Amino acid sequence: MKRTLFKNNLRARKFGGKCSDVLLIFALLIPLSLQPSASAGGTAKQQIPDIYPAEEVTSGLRGVGYTSFKGNELEEFEFEVLGVLRSWAPKGQIFLVELEHPVTDEGGVIAGMSGSPLYVGGRLLGAVAYGFSFSLRPIAGVTPAEEMFVPVDIHRSRAGENDYRSAKASARSYIDRRTSRMTGEILTQRRSSDSLRIQLLDTFISAPWQTLETYKTQMDIDSLQTLSPIEKDRLPNSSLRPLPMPLSFSGFDLNKLGDLRSILQPANMPAVQALGTHEPAPVDLEEDLQPGVPIGVSLMTGDMDVSGMGTLTFIDGNLIAAYGHPMSEAGDTDLPMALGHVETVLPSRFLSFKLSSSRQIIGSITQDRASAIVGEIGRKAPMFPATINIKGVHDETYEYQLAGHWQFAPMMSLYAAAFSALRWEGDFERMTVNATARIGIKGREEPLIQENIYSAFNPVWPAFDLVMLPVQSIMMNRFKEVELDYIEVDYEIEEGINAATIEAVQLEKPEVSPGETLRMWVTLREYHGTTQVEELTLNIPHDAEPGKVAEIYVSDSATIMGLAFEKDPGLMTPKTFEGLIESLEVSPKNTRLYAHANFIKRGVRYKDARMPDLPGSVINMLEHGTIAGETTPLIEDVQNSVDTPWVLQGNIAVNVKIQSKK
Repeated sequence: MKRTLFKNNLRARKFGGKCSDVLLIFALLIPLSLQPSASAGGTAKQQIPDIYPAEEVTSGLRGVGYTSFKGNELEEFEFEVLGVLRSWAPKGQIFLVELEHPVTDEGGVIAGMSGSPLYVGGRLLGAVAYGFSFSLRPIAGVTPAEEMFVPVDIHRSRAGENDYRSAKASARSYIDRRTSRMTGEILTQRRSSDSLRIQLLDTFISAPWQTLETYKTQMDIDSLQTLSPIEKDRLPNSSLRPLPMPLSFSGFDLNKLGDLRSILQPANMPAVQALGTHEPAPVDLEEDLQPGVPIGVSLMTGDMDVSGMGTLTFIDGNLIAAYGHPMSEAGDTDLPMALGHVETVLPSRFLSFKLSSSRQIIGSITQDRASAIVGEIGRKAPMFPATINIKGVHDETYEYQLAGHWQFAPMMSLYAAAFSALRWEGDFERMTVNATARIGIKGREEPLIQENIYSAFNPVWPAFDLVMLPVQSIMMNRFKEVELDYIEVDYEIEEGINAATIEAVQLEKPEVSPGETLRMWVTLREYHGTTQVEELTLNIPHDAEPGKVAEIYVSDSATIMGLAFEKDPGLMTPKTFEGLIESLEVSPKNTRLYAHANFIKRGVRYKDARMPDLPGSVINMLEHGTIAGETTPLIEDVQNSVDTPWVLQGNIAVNVKIQSKK
């Protein structure tokens, strides 16, 4: 006999011997305030069974579970409890079980099974949620059912809002730390501009998932298939980890990503190829929404589909709980929730996974917690349109709807802009492209416009420079909450390569005086082999300290962008939101040749106060006094540039000494 959530918890759910007052209040309010939605056809049913008490779980306990291995049909599997991992987390525990089914016998615990409900004698034990990499037996970690009710207790709570803000702050801090130290390493080692872009791309992709960094998959599925048995044995396989949520792509060939594939995926969300060939039948919630069916997040719809699927654990009115572990631990969230369709299961010794796709959006995922995700049926999550136009050698337009959440919107914008171009069969390595992105922000009359030229290019780079970087900077800003209105990207393609490499720099002289203008000549080698010389000048500050050596970087736009992040990590330091927009609008141009240097000036910065032109005795006292760490040099950043007809690449560092003023 089914019981209501209220009755369940009077009888079975206890925390330290006491019922959760919050849960009791919540259970009483649900029938009055939350009505199921019929927008997807039919209505959801309240389907919470009695809960099996965690204190009664012992080794040898047997039961049955439900999940979908094909289509939307539920399949029953058996399991046996092997033990209980107590104190897995503060006041938390995990049941260790072994699954019994032909599919799990072959492939182990399947990614996409997260949330599959397990029952003992008709009572809900918990949800399949964890697994071991390379395990030869289908041994899973199970999140107890009573712990999965915690997210429902705090549905849309102030605690969730605090977690939401904390996750943003953590992501900004992560960008600050990584970008502040990467640029100098790349410049001193004379790496290519693409190396800098790859590190920046990896930083921005991984930043929103810092709360799940310990779960990040370090290698993608294809890479692991190439390892020898000895190499695989050396990989760590003893850690119980949340089952990955495969990020399924349909309408795009993932093989075109090449070496970037392992970077272009968030933590614990390996990219897999979905078929997307079926025409899903209309959803009837009364019939189709059952514990054990695939459910998850729909991140992109339209000419390409991107979705991540787990499994539904239980339903309570128009609320659902699933997964048994976090998706990104963002707390309060608002993502399109969709029923899924399983094409098949692909077994693998590294990571077996369900090949799934999104079937129909039925509501919103509103909570993302350590023990479960919570969704609300009928709620509309924010999405925004993205249009990608390819013109010139080939004409094509792609239309998408993208999830508007701060963690996923930047990544989905990158996917839309880059993958649309990659779908074209032309050879971009022999093309020059004028790229323009217009980013509409709700409540702001004018869009943010980004433009640049690329030659012999990878389509991921304009998508990162012009779309992802500004979108992520906007949505992670510290000033106000922002919703995107639209994104439009135009690629104007021309045949031929119009590019040059920075080959050499010649200074007018090795020493300069403060206040002087330094001339330099830069040798550029064009793509077809001829050389051209461009002149650049740099104004030396009038108060540059004599005797010091300044390092001048003559470089392309990517290096300047890296230097800008080193000086102003994450573009997060402007004092207003409009100041942030202005800083994004002056992004470096790929056809411009840059000279950049930091000059040490007379004086010091003491306790954040500028103290220029101090007597030598005072500077010595401040620098070598008894208070350490409060005195730093005064540094002025100087930059100049000149336009060229070529898309430039490369960087060279040269030194100039500051001599006494004549």
